[in-house]
Amino acid sequence: MSNQNKYPYDLYISFAKADNSPVANSEIGWVDSFRKFLDVIIEQILGEKPIILAYGNNEKPVKSELIKSAVFVSILSPEYVKSTACLEEIEDYISNDPSRFANHFFKVIKFPVLPTEQPDKILSLLSYNLYDVDPFSGDVKEFEDFFSTDAQRKFWLKLVDLAYDIATAIKNSKQLDISVSKNTKAKTVYLAEVGSDLQMHRDNIKRELIRHGFRVLPDRVLPATKTGLEVAIKKDLEECSLSIHLIGDYHGDLIPGTEISVLEFQNQLASEHKNVWSSVITDSDSFFNRLIWISPDAEFSDDKQKIFLDNIRRDIESTEDSEIIQSPIEGFKTMVLQFLLGFEKTIKSIKNKKTDSSKIVYLIYDKIDEYEAKQITDFLKYQNYDVICPRFDGNLMELRETHLENLKICDFGFIYLNSVNDLWVQMKFLDLLKAPGLGRTKAEIGKAMIVGKNAKTRLNSVQKFEVSVFQHNEGEQNELLNFLKK
Repeated sequence: MSNQNKYPYDLYISFAKADNSPVANSEIGWVDSFRKFLDVIIEQILGEKPIILAYGNNEKPVKSELIKSAVFVSILSPEYVKSTACLEEIEDYISNDPSRFANHFFKVIKFPVLPTEQPDKILSLLSYNLYDVDPFSGDVKEFEDFFSTDAQRKFWLKLVDLAYDIATAIKNSKQLDISVSKNTKAKTVYLAEVGSDLQMHRDNIKRELIRHGFRVLPDRVLPATKTGLEVAIKKDLEECSLSIHLIGDYHGDLIPGTEISVLEFQNQLASEHKNVWSSVITDSDSFFNRLIWISPDAEFSDDKQKIFLDNIRRDIESTEDSEIIQSPIEGFKTMVLQFLLGFEKTIKSIKNKKTDSSKIVYLIYDKIDEYEAKQITDFLKYQNYDVICPRFDGNLMELRETHLENLKICDFGFIYLNSVNDLWVQMKFLDLLKAPGLGRTKAEIGKAMIVGKNAKTRLNSVQKFEVSVFQHNEGEQNELLNFLKK
């Protein structure tokens, strides 16, 4: 791919000679295979074959040639960091233009290298790890069979990520107009670091965001100290329109010298940023939101994680434009993308209802309880109340939009629990509490719980919500009507 400007070469790959030894059942070296794969994928992305600066017989380019490459890829390994020639290449490339190297320098790790052994100037760069770790023993092994099942799930995903990022850097070097290079707040997302159990989910979300033209922060290795960490996180949050936090079983690594984890600290600072933003921002075109995903499969056996989760829920009760979502990860990923891409609302025109002359009851229930809830709906309609119900057709984002719109226009919000679990009830109750911050122009919502026959044994747990509770039977229908009339 010819670059007629400053960089006649698109890519240079720096590696130690020992790392290009032939892989198993092949005469082709590891680096040669890597370069071949990368070449093919980048060509598919750009539509043109990239021009790679390469020398035969493992020779090295002189500095005057090296700095003509738009992108520098360093394949780190124990052999690489011992090579004076390899380290000199890094120094030559960075020293030529220190201001641009961070976005055009890519650190690939073929085999783990301790941070203390990596060159200081590239230590903070995020790495593309192309090795495998046994989840049980912790043993590390290099990928040599590039078409094994493990390689398909791990090696190739990281390689494609790398190829996309390199392609973006090549385009940027030509000053092409591409969406990825627009670092506006609306196109920048803070994707919080996670526990080891959710790392693959985070990688998948990051991959999708980048493919859709979003910039994802943090884009550097986070500092180890609490002070440095706080400065870095706050700086990144200032550039973002949304922060995403994924919570699973694992509480995450503690910040050295503290009893708080990196995962917890990121959420705390995002919450503080949201509160400060809400108090000072008046520009309607500016916004900051927070989405928190809780794994539906998490068991929360860790006491610290349980406390952390309870703190989040209390925090969300008083925070507008922050949501807790507990759904399959694919549904959450779709919701994030549609939210960021400004997904066109498909909510039917509920606002056309006679809100001035009649009272609107929003009966909140899960699809599993739809049959029983219909009996309540029919009864309320017979009493001349307008009743709106949840929507169950459509994707996750559409359903959420309809739910929030219903909360804006209703006069009463009744949560019906029969076969649902306590977490579902708690999430819906939090939504009721947050309704005043959704842009309501009406008075406070009249809140109540209606308990079905399958949930009568849980009446004690329902009382903690401090709202009126009615049982779903004929004997309490008059009490419900009295509540409505008040």
